Amino acid sequence: MPSQYSFRTSVEEFWFEAFHIPKYLARGELWMVKLRDNTMKELLLCMLEWHAIARSPKPVDIWHNGLRMHEWVAPQTWIELQKTFGQFGATDAQRAFEATIQLELTMYKLIQNKEVENRVSTSHLYFLRRALA
Repeated sequence: MPSQYSFRTSVEEFWFEAFHIPKYLARGELWMVKLRDNTMKELLLCMLEWHAIARSPKPVDIWHNGLRMHEWVAPQTWIELQKTFGQFGATDAQRAFEATIQLELTMYKLIQNKEVENRVSTSHLYFLRRALA
């Protein structure tokens, strides 16, 4: 499992990237949306790995770069993860962005970091949803 510092850094970087996406969507800068989204996916991967380790009573074989992910993530997480990828269009990028945020928040809850989940869902998520409206 990550140190408290590593976990916090990952959370803060995820939301730093997430705050930029509504601006780029509004400007029609889809390439920038995809670049920020890629960084968010890398950070989400860390959460998925940490969750897989936290939920398993025995060692989990976490492969690099998400390889064989379907073998080590929870079945419901695998289903939700598929919603986080979108095509190169504003509407689908926004849908995928919102799904990525929801899965990240789900990981916070599942990892049992209520302090992070509550702080993010009350302030960050409100701003992001307002910016997307």
